[in-house]
Parts: sequence; structure tokens; C-alpha cells
Amino acid sequence: DLVVGRVAFGRLARGLIRAARPPRTNALADRLAAALADAPPARILCATGDATAIAFIALWRTPRFAAARAAIPLATVATASHSFAEDTAEDRLIVELLALLR
Repeated sequence: DLVVGRVAFGRLARGLIRAARPPRTNALADRLAAALADAPPARILCATGDATAIAFIALWRTPRFAAARAAIPLATVATASHSFAEDTAEDRLIVELLALLR
């Protein structure tokens, strides 16, 4: 529509206003960050190809998780399997679990 000059200015304005707003708070992420900041010894292992893990890692890097990042190591394994069913992923999971138990 931009090429032929047909622009819906109302929709454009609403989109710009929406883009300029600060992001909404995420109550679940806030509760998780608070819980992890006070957690007992823990390790986090994320599958780099899993959509939930990808979203978690993005939140993990935000300021709200700073206290948790200081106390809890986050490791990743190159798999899409969130159950770590592949042999190399399963081996990594075992290594992380044993490290936590020591």
C-alpha cells in the first residue's frame, strides 16, 4: 500500500503509539525472578532449540533476573528436545545434575 500511496493513517498512528509504549509488566516473570533470587542451590539447563527455553533465556537476560543470575548458573545444550532425550543432551543433563548434587 505504501508503493501506491494508500496508507491507513489511523492504523499507522495506533501502531506507532503501541510501539512507543513501554513493555507491559509480566507478573509471572516477576514472580519467577523473585523466587529464583531466593532459591536454594540450583542450576538451569536450557535446550537452545526449544521455544520455551528460548523465551526463558530472553527473560533471564533482563534486569529483573539480575539477582538470580548472580546466584544460579545457566547452561545450554544444543538440542530442540526440552526433555533432553537425545544421547548428547541426556549426557549433559546427567553432568549438570551430578554437579548440583556434589
